[in-house]
Amino acid sequence: MIMWFVAVSLLFQGDHCEKCKPLYVGSAVGGGTCRPCREFCRGNSAVCLSRDEHKRALDHPQDHPLDPDSIVQWVSEGPTEDSAVCVSCQNNSVGDKCESCLSGYFLLQGKCDK
Repeated sequence: MIMWFVAVSLLFQGDHCEKCKPLYVGSAVGGGTCRPCREFCRGNSAVCLSRDEHKRALDHPQDHPLDPDSIVQWVSEGPTEDSAVCVSCQNNSVGDKCESCLSGYFLLQGKCDK
């Protein structure tokens, strides 16, 4: 029981553990779960935000920096899967979920290669 509580407290927050912590995606409502942004973004980004938070960060970068250490200072909870956007996709990937490849790259064995 204690291990379950520790695992829950690392991923969830809220009065009823119904919200994900920043840098995690999902919702515990209805038996759902939270997973790290890196997993949601297919290993191509460690940062994900809601669409509204992402727009705020792009409009005011000095007040809303996008590095993982700073995000937890201005983001209060992780986004739901429906509203999540991966930030700064890497490894030649693009898209809201880093699900596509840059022009000239092709998805081969889960990676974008030439």
